[in-house]
Amino acid sequence: MLDEATNSLDPETEELITRYLARLNPELTIVMVSHRQSALKYCDVFYRLEQGRLLQDDFVRMHLQTANL
Repeated sequence: MLDEATNSLDPETEELITRYLARLNPELTIVMVSHRQSALKYCDVFYRLEQGRLLQDDFVRMHLQTANL
């Protein structure tokens, strides 16, 4: 569980860490909480909390694809 793990990092260090996490075993589940879009670009599935419910969010994936992060 990574909760804002890259929040205080410079962009280059954040990229190194997120790229490393992306190369880990594909069967490994990593839960990452972040408000920075750049930290989410290697994520496979996105969720959001809405009124106390956890909902899958495909909008984030589409937005990141069009932003070319």
